[in-house]
Amino acid sequence: MALNLYREHTSNCSQQRKPRLDTRKPEEAPRFKWKKCDCPIYASGTLKDGFGRKKTGYTTWEEAEAVAQIWEQAGLWAAPISRVVFPAAVPQQTEGSTSIQIVDSVDAFVAK
Repeated sequence: MALNLYREHTSNCSQQRKPRLDTRKPEEAPRFKWKKCDCPIYASGTLKDGFGRKKTGYTTWEEAEAVAQIWEQAGLWAAPISRVVFPAAVPQQTEGSTSIQIVDSVDAFVAK
């Protein structure tokens, strides 16, 4: 069963939202001009070991979804979670590209 993800706003929300207000990912879409805050994202639902409500430990939807997926695959709320790490986007160099890497330009500057 899929877990429900929602952000629960705290009393010190950076966007001054009401404490204990719950918002879902679609409600925070950019088209609604919703500014990001750092309030925690929770997961709730029923897994093999029963109903639970647990803080994901993240404030971004992508990371919280990854944690919820780990819990869902294990079927347990007590599944061990290591910190979710997303690889940084690295721009791909194409043949004939005229862009210069920063490392190359620094090396050229230092060599002078």
